[in-house]
Amino acid sequence: FFELMKNFLSILFSLTLFAGCSSPDPLIWHQNYFIINDTAKEKNYAEIIYPLYTEGPNYDLINIRIDSLIRKHLVGDDPRFANITMKQVIDSFFSWKNRDSILNQIPYDLRSHCITKECGNVIALRGMVYRKTNDSSTNIDSYVYNIDRRNGRILTRDEIISDTIRLKELNQIYFSYYLIDRVISEETLFVPIDELPLPQKISVDSTGINMQYDPNEIAPLFIGEMQYYIPYDDAKPVLKKIVRK
Repeated sequence: FFELMKNFLSILFSLTLFAGCSSPDPLIWHQNYFIINDTAKEKNYAEIIYPLYTEGPNYDLINIRIDSLIRKHLVGDDPRFANITMKQVIDSFFSWKNRDSILNQIPYDLRSHCITKECGNVIALRGMVYRKTNDSSTNIDSYVYNIDRRNGRILTRDEIISDTIRLKELNQIYFSYYLIDRVISEETLFVPIDELPLPQKISVDSTGINMQYDPNEIAPLFIGEMQYYIPYDDAKPVLKKIVRK
């Protein structure tokens, strides 16, 4: 897990170094970070990193949308955790857990890291939630959303991609490069490359189109998550105006 999170944070840091795509009006944001460590019982630990916008057009609507999506992946739609801050969400969750005589005995490690990246009028939100409840029970949930920076609305794939047929062709090319780079045999895949479906998780930033296959989506679980870019210059013809530089 720690190697996985190290790689994720390395990607997070490197993404902040790229020049963002041009947008009509700049948005200013920073990464919020807090840790909750139950040192008395040494059974609960939380590490939460998430973006917070502080200036720019409609930044409050963007924060509301991002906050709601992060909460969805942390605690679902439980109304007990509505209308409170992110830190209060985690505090309340652990308080609820500790009141249960059985759950109170189970260690709980919760880590949530996410980043945003802009391109045109679209904000890409990418995140990962790691949960470990005992020595053998571990769950990792990754998520991707494309958000309209003008109103905070979640965009569908069809609202950012203009030509899915060409995107499939590009995806097959760059997926082949990915397999070669990672020394993964095509024989391990569930489908041949020329029948490769587009991933469920697609987002765009200044680097290009980020393609992300979940474990067990197109290859066995042991292969893990598969993630790579179609470079922006190659991807530009299949992008709609809303997400162009």
